[in-house]
Amino acid sequence: MRNFEYVILDVETTGFSPKMGDKIIELGAIVINSAGDVLEEFETLINPKRDLGATWVHKITSEMVKDAPSFKDIYNQLIDLLNGRIAVCHNARFDLRFLNSELRQSIQQNIELLGICTLDLAKEVYPNLPSYKLGSLAEYFDIEYSNLHSAYEDAKVTKHLFKHLLEELKSEGIELDPTEYIVAIPTGSSDIIEKKNLVRRLDYEAAKTASENRLSKMLRRLPNNTNSTNLPIQEYLNILEDALSDRVITENEASKLFELARDYDISKEEVIEIHEEYLRRLIRVYLFDRIISNSEYEDLEKVSKILGIHEKLNLMIDLEKTDINGLENREVNSLSEVEGKSVCFTGQLISNFRGQRIERAFAQELALGKGLVIKKSVTKKLDILVVADPHTQSSKAKKAREYGVKIIAEPVFWKMIGVSVE
Repeated sequence: MRNFEYVILDVETTGFSPKMGDKIIELGAIVINSAGDVLEEFETLINPKRDLGATWVHKITSEMVKDAPSFKDIYNQLIDLLNGRIAVCHNARFDLRFLNSELRQSIQQNIELLGICTLDLAKEVYPNLPSYKLGSLAEYFDIEYSNLHSAYEDAKVTKHLFKHLLEELKSEGIELDPTEYIVAIPTGSSDIIEKKNLVRRLDYEAAKTASENRLSKMLRRLPNNTNSTNLPIQEYLNILEDALSDRVITENEASKLFELARDYDISKEEVIEIHEEYLRRLIRVYLFDRIISNSEYEDLEKVSKILGIHEKLNLMIDLEKTDINGLENREVNSLSEVEGKSVCFTGQLISNFRGQRIERAFAQELALGKGLVIKKSVTKKLDILVVADPHTQSSKAKKAREYGVKIIAEPVFWKMIGVSVE
C-alpha cells in the first residue's frame, strides 16, 4: 500500500443523468499517499454552457461559472492528475459516471474509469450504521466540515473518511489491493489551461464583493455637498430600477448612473438619499402583506449591498413597519405595467409559495391569473423573460440577450405582479 497514491475526487453537477445532458459544474481533487499525506490539490468551478439545475442544493450560480473553464479546458490537467493513481469517491457510481461521460466526450474514446467507493467500503466495515451519507459519516467519525455540496470540501471529508476506513481495515489485519483501479487514460491533444485560470468558489466570492462595490466606487468619485437644484431623481430611479431588475449592476450600468450624477452635479450625499428612497420603496412593497418573508429579506439584503447601504437595511425596515397602517393606500406594484405582456420562464425557480417550491407549470398559472400571456419560447416579440439566476446560460437567456428582451429576476417578477412568495 505504501507505493500507491490516491486521488480523492468529488463533483457537483447540474442534475443526476449525463445521458440526459447533465454536466459537471465543480470538481475537487486531493492527491494523497498511503500515509495520508497531501501531495497535490485541484479545485475549480466548471462552465457547462447550460442551465445549472438545482442551485439551491449546490449553491452554484451562473455568475459563479461565467468565467470558469469548461471541462474540455481542464481535462488534460485532470488526466495528468489521475494517471498512475487510484480514484477514490464517496458514492463513486455517481461521480465516476459523470467523469467517464465528460472524459469520453473530451478525448473521443470509450474509457471506463474505475475507483474505490468509500460509501461501499463504509458499509462493509461498519454494516450497522443508520446512514452512510457523507455528512452522517463525518458526524460519526468527528470529521470537521464547513460546506457539504462543495466539491473541494466534500473531497476533504472523503479523504479523512478514507483514512479512517483504511485504519480500521488494518486493525483487522486486512489490506486492500487496489491494483485493478490504477488509472491509465490516454492524454488528449488540447492545450492545458494554466492553474491561474481555474476558478474556485473563494475566487468568486472575491469577485462578487468587487461587483457589489461598483456603486460604492461610483459614490467615491462624486463630489460632496454640491447643493445642486432640479435633481433628476425620477430619471435616476428609472435607470436604477431597470439596472436592478436582474439584481446585478454591470460596469456599463454603473457608468450610466455616474454620468447622470455628474451631468447634474448630484453629490455623493444626494445619490445615497436616492438609493435609500429606492430601497425604502422596495421595503414598502414587501411589507404590503405586513410580513417580510425569508426570500424577500434575502432580496433586500442583496439590493442594499449593491446600493452600498446595507448597514441601514434593518433600521429602514423597522421605520417602515411603524408606518404600516398607511400602506394599504399606496402604490405597491407594477402590475398595470405588465398586464397583457408576454412572459417566458427559464431554469428551475427558487421561490416558495405557501411552503411549496414554485414549479414551472404553477408559475405560468400565477402569471396567467395576473393577466400576462404565457410563451413557451423566446422570440424577438417576447416582452419578459423571468430567470431565477440573472447570469443563467440557458438557451432561452442567450436568445433573450441577443434579441434585447427584458430579463427580470424571479423575486422582482413576483413583486411586480403582486404575488407574495417565500
